[in-house]
Amino acid sequence: MPNKRNKPVLLLLGSFHMNSPNQDLFNVQADDILSPKRQMEIKEIVNLLKDFKPTKVALEVSTDKQKELNTKFREYK
Repeated sequence: MPNKRNKPVLLLLGSFHMNSPNQDLFNVQADDILSPKRQMEIKEIVNLLKDFKPTKVALEVSTDKQKELNTKFREYK
């Protein structure tokens, strides 16, 4: 999405691995991501990302999920 000066806009968003606790170089002590509070926060981030309307997205996923994610992104675009 170009800005007023026609420069590309870049958004980097990172998070901890929610499904593999204690398997990272730096481990986060997190509460229950399925709690109503955390689910509300996740929905808020998703809605903000939808408003941003990215044209490219990079995800860290298992290679067996790549085809499905590519299909879903093409549908999104």
